[in-house]
Amino acid sequence: MLRYLRNVLIAFAFAAGAIFFCFLSRRLPEPIAPYEIRSERADFIAEKTAGSVRIASVNCKNYLTTNRYTSDGKYKRRWAKPLAEREAMWQAFAVVRPDVVALQEIGEEKHLDELTADLLRKYGLEFPYKVCLSGRDTHRRIGIISRIPFEQILRYPEPEKMSRGLLGVELLAGARSLYVFTLHLKSKISRSEDDPECARERLDEARCVGKILAEYTNEYCVLLGDFNDLPESPPVQSVARESAMKRVDLKDSRGESWTYRYLKMNEKRIFDHLFVSPKTERIKVPQSGKIADDDWAKKVLPDGQTVYASDHRMIFVDLLFPKESSEN
Repeated sequence: MLRYLRNVLIAFAFAAGAIFFCFLSRRLPEPIAPYEIRSERADFIAEKTAGSVRIASVNCKNYLTTNRYTSDGKYKRRWAKPLAEREAMWQAFAVVRPDVVALQEIGEEKHLDELTADLLRKYGLEFPYKVCLSGRDTHRRIGIISRIPFEQILRYPEPEKMSRGLLGVELLAGARSLYVFTLHLKSKISRSEDDPECARERLDEARCVGKILAEYTNEYCVLLGDFNDLPESPPVQSVARESAMKRVDLKDSRGESWTYRYLKMNEKRIFDHLFVSPKTERIKVPQSGKIADDDWAKKVLPDGQTVYASDHRMIFVDLLFPKESSEN
């Protein structure tokens, strides 16, 4: 009996020692370090002023499941956006740190869930409020994610008039309503001989958008998105005319204003635009209409290949709401 108890005590001592050793050698998860801006001008991103809201927009370039070629040249069916492109996208979010983001070329609700979960896991960025809109194009949708709760969601699918519709949300900034809208006008890819670059279709869509936004002219209102056209084009000018909103000139840290690049030809265009209502223009933080630099949204692979998050660059603006007593 004594020998049995001794053996039990020895076994218990060995087990306790093993557990204690495992505990000491266990590597606890490291805290997420603050992200360092990889830019020649790190001061280009100013810290947000207390009470301000940073609103951004980006075309995510097929942040969805679709048929695509992988980096090794293989054709895959029902394939996710490559991890390197997604990581480059998360990196841009980590640098800009927006409060509200308008998205184009996002997939279904599950893709919004995946994006927001990855941003939280990788950089601690939390966007608990999210919505996407299905227009006539049910594959590439528009969406909005936000750190600020939605008071209401404004859906204008308009399938007879627009390929992807118009999506908006109402947010409360203090005690004031802020309306944020996003769109993605028809691309220049066309199957119509009568409208070879879909110029007429984009113009019709823009007119529809402008008429809807005219209802928000006297509100705090922002429109951001991919117009697939230049600032002087009829669609962009039509939105400004119909809605009485003003287009904001955007620049990157080097003073360049292009937002879209066709990599195969290295052609650069201004396709992404940001409009503010007259009331919103008065609270726009000076010099805050900006374009994210290239190096914030790219990843260099071990073989030296450079991968970009998208063929579009993120745009963003800061709004600083006045105190109640100082508002007219």
